[in-house]
Amino acid sequence: MPAHLPITLIIVSDYEPGPKTWADEDAAVRAYTNDPAGAPAEIIVAAATQDEATPHPDWTGLNVRMVFIDAEASASMKDAATPDASHDLIAVIEADCVCEPGWLAALHQEMIDKPHLGAVSGTTMYRPTTALRRAASLIDRGFIRAQLANGDYYHVSNNGALYRAALLKANPYPEAVSPFVSAERRNQRMKRDGARFGYASAAIQYHEFGGWPFIADVRGNKGHQHYLTAFSGKTPVGGRLRTMIRCIRGDLASTVKSYFAYCRLTDLPILLALLVYARPFEWQGATMAKNEMKLVEGTSYR
Repeated sequence: MPAHLPITLIIVSDYEPGPKTWADEDAAVRAYTNDPAGAPAEIIVAAATQDEATPHPDWTGLNVRMVFIDAEASASMKDAATPDASHDLIAVIEADCVCEPGWLAALHQEMIDKPHLGAVSGTTMYRPTTALRRAASLIDRGFIRAQLANGDYYHVSNNGALYRAALLKANPYPEAVSPFVSAERRNQRMKRDGARFGYASAAIQYHEFGGWPFIADVRGNKGHQHYLTAFSGKTPVGGRLRTMIRCIRGDLASTVKSYFAYCRLTDLPILLALLVYARPFEWQGATMAKNEMKLVEGTSYR
């Protein structure tokens, strides 16, 4: 059996494209439990009370606890599970991300080597089997590599990161239905309070990928997120235009900094097509935010 790392792992699902199946949660539990580089000392699977009636997998013999929370938003489920953690380090992952072996051990080592860090995350990507997946990984996930002048990192990943328990418990998610909005606002608050973030390139997770419709969902949520977190006080048209500029600048920054970390040279045509494809959905998401819709209509994120 793998050695236990002194970490509580919380698994929560934020993307629900269909009826509850527990397939993602089961895959995550098995991957982390059997990681030869080190398994978490305990695992908490946090789910909505509405899913309690759906039979979950048999985890007998594994150090797994189920916590059912009377909430539909993934941010609320993450927060509600945090007080149940028994360790001073808490990893929080979204169930639709499956780790490469050593993900948790790499984050743990980074926290040991750099005790000033409050949280650390690694590389998230879609399995790089096609040009579309690689290009989408770059523009959806490349932002995590953004660094500050002091060598720390600007972001910590919402879909998978390791936190010091004190930092996590002191910074619950702000009240917001969208996981995109709540994640950015919490990151901003942590940084204002002096938290420092790290990045471990050896820690790799693969996020589920649903093709072009999935990209449309993500980009609509990004437009919604940027409008609400940065431009909601502007005029409606001005706010949406600034949102588009922010989205484009972010994609270009990721492309310049991290192209070859995710893509091949031959992927450039599909990346250019993707950059054009994303824009209408971002505008639509910003429009929904302008109309005071807390959640992107039709999204599978919760």
